[in-house]
Amino acid sequence: MRKSSTKSCRPTSIGITAGGLSRSINAQRIVLAVGGTASTRRLDVPGEDLPIVTNKLGEPHRYFGRRVLVVGGKNSAAESAIRLWRAGADVIISYRGEDLHPRIKYWIRPELASCIRSGLIAARFGTRVLAIGPNAVTLERIDDGSTFDEPIDDVLLQIGFVADGSLFEAMGCELVGPNKAVLHDTATMETSIPGIHVAGTAVNGTQGRYEIYIENSHVHAVRIAAALAGDPPPPDPILPELPEA
Repeated sequence: MRKSSTKSCRPTSIGITAGGLSRSINAQRIVLAVGGTASTRRLDVPGEDLPIVTNKLGEPHRYFGRRVLVVGGKNSAAESAIRLWRAGADVIISYRGEDLHPRIKYWIRPELASCIRSGLIAARFGTRVLAIGPNAVTLERIDDGSTFDEPIDDVLLQIGFVADGSLFEAMGCELVGPNKAVLHDTATMETSIPGIHVAGTAVNGTQGRYEIYIENSHVHAVRIAAALAGDPPPPDPILPELPEA
């Protein structure tokens, strides 16, 4: 997080369009809590737009008896792989790393590791997707560049999200760094535009390694409430040690 030097507040106007109707609302303060998962990341490989490819698990039982390649190696991929296996799918994981990611949540990782050791879920560690076909995915071994085809029926992409900072930019808020994080005062969550605050995971833009997540962003609301009431900022909370931290 980075601090801004904004101290004052001025009336702010925001335009809203919904159902073909537009209106302008004047407010002393605006809080933007728009999240950081506006769209999913893409592999940018041939076949990514085939109908067998999705980035949303949905109802896992529809994959019963089908060969599903889960691409990714963090929490979403791990949880999806387990749910698919429980629903009767033949699950394969493709992940760039040489082992399960160490920051997978502690209540998910042991079960997935056990399933892989037991051969219930197949793991293609150290691989990346080169192309997706209707019946197979071409994987490349990262260590030596060799390739092989993995027969599949479906592909589930669980490779993260991209934030949309366009609303912040439209309102004049400064975005910084490769993440396009929102410049803000960490004591009040006020952005570089006086009267506009940011809360939640949106503060850190598009995150590769997640530093802002649900558990450590609850305090944002308390900081904003204190700023609105003219009270001093609250102390930083003491959080339990979590794999995400």
